Amino acid sequence: MAALQLLCRWNCWPNSSAAREARPFAPAARVVDTTAAGDSFNGAYLAAILTGATEAEALTLGHARASATIGTIGAIVPR
Repeated sequence: MAALQLLCRWNCWPNSSAAREARPFAPAARVVDTTAAGDSFNGAYLAAILTGATEAEALTLGHARASATIGTIGAIVPR
C-alpha cells in the first residue's frame, strides 16, 4: 500500500469515498517547525488504516498528528 499526500486543503483522496466526503481541514493552530510533518501524517494514516479505520478517518487522524507535530520544535511531540 502506498500513502499519497496531496498538497491541498481538502481530503483529496482519488477514487474513494473519502474524496466524496471532502471537507476542508482546519489549519494548524500553531506552526513552529515543519520537520517530520509528512512522516507524522504517514505514520498516523497507516496506523489508522491497519487498525480498521476508514480512509476518511485515517486522513483526519493523519492531519491531526501532522498539525500537532508542526506546533512543536523538533520532530517529537511531547506527551
